[in-house]
Amino acid sequence: MANLQDMFESERRNYGRHHWVLAYWEDVIAGGEVSKDHLFAISPFNHVAKIKAPVLLVHGEYDKVVPASQSEDMFEVMQDDGKEVEYIELEKGDHYLSSADSRMKAMVAIHKFVKKHI
Repeated sequence: MANLQDMFESERRNYGRHHWVLAYWEDVIAGGEVSKDHLFAISPFNHVAKIKAPVLLVHGEYDKVVPASQSEDMFEVMQDDGKEVEYIELEKGDHYLSSADSRMKAMVAIHKFVKKHI
């Protein structure tokens, strides 16, 4: 996740305020603190200027856990800030790299990225 405030708002719309999914995100990701200020403060999306290393974003096209828009938006803001970033969207891929094809594409992309930057 790149923009936690956006993610939380989306989850509330999709599942409702009292759904276990939202409780999970609130507890695990935000440590129970879900004020707009806190979500802003812990969102990677808002700290792009501090990033010094190249970044590889890998996201499944059919990810049902975290929307691909999270990676797409992070990619765009990093590019706009002149950061070295690559984005790979796994066609028909999910959040868990369930298919052998997705796992292979992710591993090849990671291998190329690491080889290029190490």
